[in-house]
Amino acid sequence: MAKETTVNEKTAQEGADFLNAYAGQGVENIGQNAVSLSYLTILQDLSDVVVSKQFDAGIFFNTGIQQPLGTLVKVIPVAFKTVWDEKDKGGKTVARSEPGTVDYIEEPVPVGQRGFPKKKNPLSGNEIIETFAYALVLPEHPEAGFLMHTAGIGSMKAYRRWNTMLKQMRLTNGRSAPIFSKSWTLVAESRISKTTQKPFYAMVNAIEGEWVSRTLFAETILPARDTSSILMLTAPTVEDHSETED
Repeated sequence: MAKETTVNEKTAQEGADFLNAYAGQGVENIGQNAVSLSYLTILQDLSDVVVSKQFDAGIFFNTGIQQPLGTLVKVIPVAFKTVWDEKDKGGKTVARSEPGTVDYIEEPVPVGQRGFPKKKNPLSGNEIIETFAYALVLPEHPEAGFLMHTAGIGSMKAYRRWNTMLKQMRLTNGRSAPIFSKSWTLVAESRISKTTQKPFYAMVNAIEGEWVSRTLFAETILPARDTSSILMLTAPTVEDHSETED
């Protein structure tokens, strides 16, 4: 999470432009497990801050500053990756990897039930789920820097629709637009699981917004883009209760 940059600090940074020639030096060995990241999540009934009655379930939440963001949140994606998440019995992500790079066994679907075989870690027995990871910036809170975000298993249809819209964005010259070209409003709603009949909260829609400004791109998106791409395979260390599958 980035701190708010004051006018005096911006002036000081402009006076240190000579450092541009040394960009990135010295931090290249600070790996994925040595950093603290902020996440954009949807609070569920079992989330700690909901159980302790600090916040209500069903809202987007910035874990870095413990900030509730409501059922609608405006975001700009700056990076995207398909990942394999290993989930423990409580639904928390304990490891993240490139698809197809870890060993697994397949657990067949029980007789009489619908679905697909589950991938399981043969040592831990944890389930391995393919999902989508995003690095986002909040245009209304640029001081927050970038936040990592994972598609919940109960929201995959909505995220696939959003991915399609991101893929189809075009510039005025007809070329494919970069993923960070526009802002989007993500919508969270309560749903009922078809398998367990229990309520959960999911991202149900992504509404297309305006094109990003040159200032927002230069001051917020561009700095976040370089760092976030490196950290896309970092497993969430925050509480991560899984949504129920559609």
